[in-house]
Amino acid sequence: MGNVRPDASAQCKGQKNSKKYAADTEVLSTKGGALCVPVFGGFSGTTPYAPASPSIKVTLTTSTSDYNGKLPQLGKGTALLYSQFSFAAETTFGKKARGDYEITGSQISPGKAYTLFGQFIIDGKKTNKSPCYAVASKGQHGGVFNAGPGIENSSISAHTLIIAEIYPGKQASTPCS
Repeated sequence: MGNVRPDASAQCKGQKNSKKYAADTEVLSTKGGALCVPVFGGFSGTTPYAPASPSIKVTLTTSTSDYNGKLPQLGKGTALLYSQFSFAAETTFGKKARGDYEITGSQISPGKAYTLFGQFIIDGKKTNKSPCYAVASKGQHGGVFNAGPGIENSSISAHTLIIAEIYPGKQASTPCS
């Protein structure tokens, strides 16, 4: 739980807010680091990443609804949180991120299961990622959903959009790790 920002009201540096979503553009470091998940609807978090080569900009957008009518609704029911990672340029991530992709919020209950669904859209072609589940732990400001390692050991093509959706309940048989 070392990478979750402790206070869901602490916004990302440079975060832009609207009534339907929050967004933040950050520059990936060639040394690795952690992306700030924009605070929205009482949720916050971090996405650690391994060293990126080359260093590029990535825009993160979070919402608690299908604000643009284009989010895929990958799970059953209503997602608690939608996170989008938009990469305008190509980059390659090193072998090991320092930490896990974690989301915290008062709507996440410790001891309850949650499921992460994901989709990659590369130049318009959609590929779904196998979902995984985790049981939330107790954090300082609500429950903490740990989806396992951050972004590592992969290459991202230019014009890639990654969509992550967190749903309540265990909707997958594979644990996040």
